[in-house]
Amino acid sequence: MRTVNELVRKTGVSKATLRALYYGKGKGVQFETLERVCEALDVEVGDIIEIKKNEAS
Repeated sequence: MRTVNELVRKTGVSKATLRALYYGKGKGVQFETLERVCEALDVEVGDIIEIKKNEAS
């Protein structure tokens, strides 16, 4: 997969949603969206998601 547009076509997920996820601007992600992206990229969830702990806590 070379471009965002290819990923949009393959997953059916909007470009706006993919960009929000990429830049960490999304407030959350639906499991179905995550599954579609992982399948399209042939990766596991842990390969594309990083959990950061809030240092203020």
